[in-house]
Amino acid sequence: MYNKHCTQHKTHRRDTMSIQILPVAVIDADGEQHRKHFDEAALNELAQSIKEVGLLEPIVVIPNGDRYRIVAGERRWRATQIAGIQEIAASVRDLTPLQVATIQATENIARCDVRPCEEGRAYQRIWDEFRAENPDVSEPKSIASWIANATGSSWNRVDSKIALLQLPDEVQGMVDRGEIGEGSGYALTRLVKACPPEQMQERQYQAVLIARTARAQGLSYSEVSAKVSVFLGEKAQMQMFDEETKESTAAREARTKFDHVGAHLARAVEIANDVTAQEMAAARSDKVEGLGAKIEAAITGLRRFQSEMAVNRGKAGSVEAA
Repeated sequence: MYNKHCTQHKTHRRDTMSIQILPVAVIDADGEQHRKHFDEAALNELAQSIKEVGLLEPIVVIPNGDRYRIVAGERRWRATQIAGIQEIAASVRDLTPLQVATIQATENIARCDVRPCEEGRAYQRIWDEFRAENPDVSEPKSIASWIANATGSSWNRVDSKIALLQLPDEVQGMVDRGEIGEGSGYALTRLVKACPPEQMQERQYQAVLIARTARAQGLSYSEVSAKVSVFLGEKAQMQMFDEETKESTAAREARTKFDHVGAHLARAVEIANDVTAQEMAAARSDKVEGLGAKIEAAITGLRRFQSEMAVNRGKAGSVEAA
């Protein structure tokens, strides 16, 4: 499946390219770029290097009306402006939205200072663009595997980083700033992954509480994971209680039905017991051959069923009491 999609994208690739010298003033940053943080000291160092030796690699842009939008190289573009240089070498390309997202993610993932949630947003953007171009593909693992192949990552890494985006913004910020460990962030995603919608608000609130505690007390991944397990364990106990309550309700409903059926059964046995010996003898007469035996069998069966009903009614009461 994955190779098929890769082939499709190669087939439909709009891969025209030209290197141009463009005024930095006609180039805009990509508003959908997931990278939001640029280290100021590192930018100044790069600006000094560009002043001394020039830009070693063109940035990548796409046409955007009468302007251009950056696909890759925003850091170099910013440093060029800091250096006071008015023009920049740019590779002007014609790319699909999916190709733009993939190129940006691949470039940023290669950085040593990429932040976990920034990486997650990069994968999420590719995911969204992939779904837009391939609406027939909905299997999450298939999409994650395609993204992993396209970016040189692994599907498990893609899945884990995207899962971080389900955490509240406050917790994402803690992870990205290093206030709690990235591993602790993954532990907290257990609260929100595959969470029923009606529980999401409570789970996210709990994630914030545990994250704040982890930051204040410097908790390790294992300690955060243990707190998550305790919370989920309490939830499991509550679910067990709910199931027991449902069982009790079912038991009460069953007993009501037993009572209803039992009342009719008692009346049937009462009628059967009123059959006189004379009536039984008549039933055994040649005129109604075999009827007497059938009546006796019916009476025996009714009495046996009545006894079983009494036993079942007792079991229902025992379940409710438990």
